[in-house]
Amino acid sequence: MKLKQILHDVSYTLLLGNEDIFIDDICYDSRNVVKNCVFVCVKGKHEDGHRHIMEVIEKGAKAIIIDTLSSVSLEKIVELQKKVSVVLVENSQKALAYISATFFDYPATKCTVIGITGTKGKTTTSYMIKSILEAWGAVVGLIGTNGAFVKDEKISLSYTTPPSYEIQKLLHDMVRCGCNYIVMEVSSIGLKMNRVEGIPFDYGIFTNISEDHIGGEEHKDMEEYLYWKQSLFSHCNISIGNIDDSFCSYILSKSKGERIYYGLHHQCNGNACSNACSYAYSTGKNIEYITTTSGLGSVFTACYKDSIKEEQLPIHLTLAGECNIYNSLAAIACCIRIGCTKEAIQKGLSNFFVTGRMEVVESNDTFHLLIDYAHNANSLEQLLKTLASYHPKRIVCIFGCGGNRSKTRRYQMGEISGRFADVSIITEDNSRYEDVTQIINDILVGIKKTNGVYKVIPNRREAIEYSITHAEQGDVILLVGKGHEDYQEIKGKRTPFSEHAIVKEIMEKRKLGEIE
Repeated sequence: MKLKQILHDVSYTLLLGNEDIFIDDICYDSRNVVKNCVFVCVKGKHEDGHRHIMEVIEKGAKAIIIDTLSSVSLEKIVELQKKVSVVLVENSQKALAYISATFFDYPATKCTVIGITGTKGKTTTSYMIKSILEAWGAVVGLIGTNGAFVKDEKISLSYTTPPSYEIQKLLHDMVRCGCNYIVMEVSSIGLKMNRVEGIPFDYGIFTNISEDHIGGEEHKDMEEYLYWKQSLFSHCNISIGNIDDSFCSYILSKSKGERIYYGLHHQCNGNACSNACSYAYSTGKNIEYITTTSGLGSVFTACYKDSIKEEQLPIHLTLAGECNIYNSLAAIACCIRIGCTKEAIQKGLSNFFVTGRMEVVESNDTFHLLIDYAHNANSLEQLLKTLASYHPKRIVCIFGCGGNRSKTRRYQMGEISGRFADVSIITEDNSRYEDVTQIINDILVGIKKTNGVYKVIPNRREAIEYSITHAEQGDVILLVGKGHEDYQEIKGKRTPFSEHAIVKEIMEKRKLGEIE
């Protein structure tokens, strides 16, 4: 494809070279440059592509896109007799998104794209929608925290919402494999970094907002966090929101198309919610939290209505708690609007779980053991309150906190576990470049504000083994913070670490009598 074709949707100034050169690929990481590519100089948290211009030219880049003129010496490029084109744009991150869409022939226009944003529930809701759509007979691709899924193939991702080039390539591959629906988690950081710029979302779903991802290298304050969450809905044809969340009206205020609401505690109707609200969802009927031999679950009746009819749909979930009723209502609202049958909705939700989201990985006569990704105070509080509604003898909560993140999260998580868990076991998480001991000491600041019982076991594997070998009849053991992750990140290095595998290994050793 010619450079001028790739730049079709971007305003730019050609500073050097010409636009008629052929480009084989797009690169934005100097380590991955290939010959005959266009290199986009993107500014990241720790790196700036503008610093690597001469390096990528030496590697064979034929065109450079910049947004900072002072960072490149055109005279030096000419002096070295490098035949390269240099293009100036206003924002390199946005340019990368638009040229990637053009390069892959606008794959988002060839399928139905569903974007989900919010503090909690994105992953579970995305999997619910995928399960329902597949029960309906659709071919579905998924992009999110647990990775990307193209039919039965899993692709590991470094981010919940990958860089725009990676997203467009994934969309292209999914469409080529026959996916007619693509469900995508859209993080606030992904929105802030323009990773979904130029994607026309058919549906946008808002789950909830709580204070998170604020401080450190993420958002400077709550106002910025809300701004970026809200920005998704200016790209959506149909917006679906949780009316019980106090920020719902603000988040959906930029949506230009149809609005749909769901909730448990507000009576929603077209006039009360919005003149554009065509469907309203609520439950509040026959909610029961159940314990079975396979774990924890719930049953309820989903009620939905539009201007013509009101219907009720019995739902059985193999996931615990009110939070997952909310997630299922979001999925139901979306899938009803798409046109899925009641039978597909019931089937899609009846035998469903998400790796690392309230996932029961061991259930026996003595205890239930769950793994969950909760990594902030609000998620942990909701999780512990949910488990309390099943009336276990004790809730044993094993958790740590990530390094190079806001310390406030550590204080808060310590206090929440101390208040709502019967026993807290404080251990390591992804310490990254921080000292594990310091992170644990920060957690102790919060837990010591309570009367909660706690034990410090820095080694996470030893903490898991201790919880199992000291379990009491009727306990619920909760492994918090890592969820789906199969690694630990310490001093910048990732090493294999799967809580699923560790639990399985410990249980096998117990059966063999190797440990008590």
